[in-house]
Amino acid sequence: KAVDPQVLFIVVILGCLGSAPFNEWRGFLLQSKGQELTFKEFFKPSNFVRSTALGAIKQGLALAVGYWCAPPATKFVNGLFSAIRG
Repeated sequence: KAVDPQVLFIVVILGCLGSAPFNEWRGFLLQSKGQELTFKEFFKPSNFVRSTALGAIKQGLALAVGYWCAPPATKFVNGLFSAIRG
């Protein structure tokens, strides 16, 4: 199914990985005036890979966990509202 957590996890990770080089380029272009670094000084491959991988996994995991947690949380909140209303 297209909305399974596994599919969403993979799609989010691929989206993050695909956009990462453009985010790096944007950061390079938006440097503070007077403190500009050359691209070679600015771009650190190890930092790029680490932050991209961690960010992608974090977003994918958050989406998948939210997908799994939403139905029980909805049931709990609906039960709470029912109890309050009497």
